[in-house]
Amino acid sequence: MKHRHLFAFLLGLAPILAHLLAPAASAAATDPTVALTAELDYAQLSAEGNDTAILKVSLLPAHLRRDYERPPLNLAIVLDRSGSMNGAKIEMAKRAIHRAFQTLQPHDYVSIVAYNNSARTLLPLTQVRRVSNPSAYIDRIHADGGTAIYAGVNLGAAELRPALNDSAGINRILLLSDGLANEGPSSVRDFKLLGQSLAREGITVSTIGLGLGYNEDLMAGLSAAGQGNVYFVETANDLPRIFDSELGDASSIVAQNAVIEIECLHGFQPLRIIGRDGRVQGNRVTLDIKHLYAGQEKFALIEVRNPGGKAHSTQEIAAITTRYQDIDSEQTYAVNHTATTTFAADRQEKEKSVNIDVQRQVVYNYIAIAQDEAVALADQGKVPQATAALSELEDWIATNNTVWNDAEIEEKRLALESTATTLETQGLDNKSRKEMRSSSYQTRSQQKSY
Repeated sequence: MKHRHLFAFLLGLAPILAHLLAPAASAAATDPTVALTAELDYAQLSAEGNDTAILKVSLLPAHLRRDYERPPLNLAIVLDRSGSMNGAKIEMAKRAIHRAFQTLQPHDYVSIVAYNNSARTLLPLTQVRRVSNPSAYIDRIHADGGTAIYAGVNLGAAELRPALNDSAGINRILLLSDGLANEGPSSVRDFKLLGQSLAREGITVSTIGLGLGYNEDLMAGLSAAGQGNVYFVETANDLPRIFDSELGDASSIVAQNAVIEIECLHGFQPLRIIGRDGRVQGNRVTLDIKHLYAGQEKFALIEVRNPGGKAHSTQEIAAITTRYQDIDSEQTYAVNHTATTTFAADRQEKEKSVNIDVQRQVVYNYIAIAQDEAVALADQGKVPQATAALSELEDWIATNNTVWNDAEIEEKRLALESTATTLETQGLDNKSRKEMRSSSYQTRSQQKSY
């Protein structure tokens, strides 16, 4: 009898134990940190179909957080101290690091790594409140020797690894270089692979290219793997401001590891993702956004084929889900949304429904893509083809903006026209190449302006 009672007790307890011991599942966000929205370049699409539309899917963190509420920032500053940094460059870099200590919160952690022919840790990863005299580490930096960028980044990552056990921390390397990697691995591929490896560990690299002597493809490739920021600064005087911008970004992360999944419905077919990396498979689109910053929209532009429908009827376009990890709670949330459209009876009705905010982003991303294409062609000595790539896009923008009549788009068109003219008459010089590559990356990654 006792055994039967005990068995019955255990049976009753089993569901409770199973609930307590089960792994945590994604929560449906009743009060989400991140808002999910979707809109089209035209609110109404052609009833006839056989054309395309642009679907913009946006993530926007819904709140701002005060500094003292956020998780710690674990920052490794990796500084080029090669001979080319001598003089004003190294002094402004030191000033920028001093400013960083004033910007960081007491509970943050910081390390300083400097590299020339090899890399050396000047300050091991230490909580900011415990660094009583930053000058003791900063002021002894002097410039000489070569440029072992790869070794510097690797050592910066080694300094951050003890902090990776804290899943709530924000782990970032801020790399500054003014020259070419001439010690150790030096190819763009080497640095892309390094960036991918660090991203898998949870470490993002932001890069600052100083002057006209660094390799912008190498720096952008390193940052792109973990969706870090990319900066091009022509003079060292801008370094303190850039450090402020980067630390402000890193400190305002409210969610991370967001995944957007889009399932097109009712004959709508995804064709490509504009600007961002992602995957298109059948009627599904998947893409990742590594970091979401307080008050800053991150989005994806997806070109879809419109199958058409009955005039003035409403139709669902896509079912959209995003999952993300909230930085504060470390919990994963899911948010769902359904994108819809109405079919216009004629072209004029469609054109009246233009969403100019979406059109601007489409134009800006087309320009970024065209800049990358032009750089690649110019690198091959095909300057006429590079010029044509920019001019053809400029013509397309001009034609469409006769309908949109938007001043911001016209300003971008004029700038693109000027770039094409300069490229045609003068070729692609070092400064212009760096400006085009960095602005293209910043547009496609929706990097905050600085």
